[in-house]
Amino acid sequence: MSQNNIDNKENILEKIRPYIKKGESITLGEKLKYKEKTYMKIYLNKGILATIKKQENEVLFIDESFKFIDKEPILKELLKLSHYEKIFLMKIIK
Repeated sequence: MSQNNIDNKENILEKIRPYIKKGESITLGEKLKYKEKTYMKIYLNKGILATIKKQENEVLFIDESFKFIDKEPILKELLKLSHYEKIFLMKIIK
C-alpha cells in the first residue's frame, strides 16, 4: 500500500494535523473523482465558541498527494460535484 494513500484515514489525519488550530476538529467527508484525480472533502469544525458566534465551518479539499486545493475553478467544480452527489443520494434513499 502506498504511503500517499488518500483511502487511509490515518494518513490523511497525519498530513493535515499541522493545519488544525486549537479547538478545531475535522470530519472526513466523501471522496470525489474529478478529471481522473481523487479528492477528499474535509469539514473543519471550528468548535463550540464558533457555533455560539455563528461562524461558518469550513470545507477543504485535498488531492491524492495531500495538497490542499486552492485553485478556484477546481474548488467550484468539487463543491458542485459534492452538492449534486448529496442530492442524488437523497433521491435514492427516498
